[in-house]
Amino acid sequence: MTKQKIVQSVSHKTPDAPQASEHPLACLPQSFLLRGARTPFTSKSLRYARVAEGKGGRAMVNLPGLAGGLGTYELPLDTLREVFDLSVHDRMLFDRLLELETLRPNTVLEQARAVAITGVGGIELARVNNARGQEEKSSRELGQLAVLHQALLQLGGAAVQDMKREELLTMEGQIRARKALNRFSSEHKVANDTIIDSLGEWSKMSAPVGLALDGCQGPLRVLVRDLKKFASDVEEWSNSEQADFRFMAGRISSATKATCEHAMKLISQVDGWNNELGKVLTNWERAKNDIAKMIDHLWWLLDG
Repeated sequence: MTKQKIVQSVSHKTPDAPQASEHPLACLPQSFLLRGARTPFTSKSLRYARVAEGKGGRAMVNLPGLAGGLGTYELPLDTLREVFDLSVHDRMLFDRLLELETLRPNTVLEQARAVAITGVGGIELARVNNARGQEEKSSRELGQLAVLHQALLQLGGAAVQDMKREELLTMEGQIRARKALNRFSSEHKVANDTIIDSLGEWSKMSAPVGLALDGCQGPLRVLVRDLKKFASDVEEWSNSEQADFRFMAGRISSATKATCEHAMKLISQVDGWNNELGKVLTNWERAKNDIAKMIDHLWWLLDG
């Protein structure tokens, strides 16, 4: 298919002009899945592109305001290279996205970071993504240690209340920790090894949020913190601007604050589970499903 035929077949999803009585939310995507996941392409035409699963499972790309037009344009993802002249970075990212089984914010981000650190998108992009990867790895490892330490303080009894987190890095500390958890495992008829494994799996699943401790904060928690600061900075900047700029800045600040408030409610629930690890471990399968849904919701909520 030629580029002209592909462009002509593009689905232009500009909504009809709404009636006065129609609710404004009716113009928005009905779900995160329909909105799609943001893709950090570097080409100008694809700056706000999102990828989503279309009908029949075919991957689609949604392009708002293509070439200055109104509405959102939709075309099959596999035709992207035939329609646009892509940079080396974008071609590599495109190839990786085609192979993804699930198009979700975290999976797209993982592939985007793998492309960025190769350097094909420039030194600065590679440097930033390398630094973020190292920071998240460090917070994830420290968070796993912190979760185990919290479990000991909550479930291990008086014998380990004086135990420091750093002691868990030693063989003696790990033996002491296992002994301390024996009482809890005996009372609830759960194998000690099962508890240790569940705690490890729990900390890995919750790593995108992490803990509200220095060095243990996950990328989603950090993003919410940065968004809150961004909203305050925009609001402060707008105070000295003209009325029309001040109006738009106020809308941006309000939307950002509302997103932060909603995200913090979800993060507070994750923190609540971390503070009640006994309930988590005694009903692990249900807790695992709950945390997976919560983290997935946060990824979609904060995407882009």
